[in-house]
Amino acid sequence: MSVLTYYVHNRNAKSYELLMQLLVCDRIKSKLSQAALQHVLSLENKGDDGWRKLSELLEGVDLYYNTHLSTDKPRTVESAVSKLTDSKSTSKTPQIKSGHGPSNFKSGKQTQTDKT
Repeated sequence: MSVLTYYVHNRNAKSYELLMQLLVCDRIKSKLSQAALQHVLSLENKGDDGWRKLSELLEGVDLYYNTHLSTDKPRTVESAVSKLTDSKSTSKTPQIKSGHGPSNFKSGKQTQTDKT
C-alpha cells in the first residue's frame, strides 16, 4: 500500500471531491501560524474523520483570526474599549438634556416636552 493510498484511506476521503478538499485543507493548514494550527487541530480532533471539510476549516480559521490579533494574542475587551474610546474622543458626543432619558420613564415622570 502506498503512502498516499494509506493517507486517503485513513482520512476517509471516499470521493474525488473529498480528496481535493483534503489536499486543499492540508495546504491551508501548512500556511497557518503555530497557534492558529493548534486551534484548527483541536477542532479536528472533535470530528469523526479526523479532519474538517473545507467550509468547516475556513469557519474555524475565521473564528480564530476574528478573536486573535496578528501576533496570535487573544483580543481583549480592554483593547476593543480603548479603540472605541479613542475614536469617541476625536468626535463630538451628543449631550443628553436633563429630564430626558430612561431614568424618567422608570420613575414615571414626564416633562412637558415628553407629553407632546
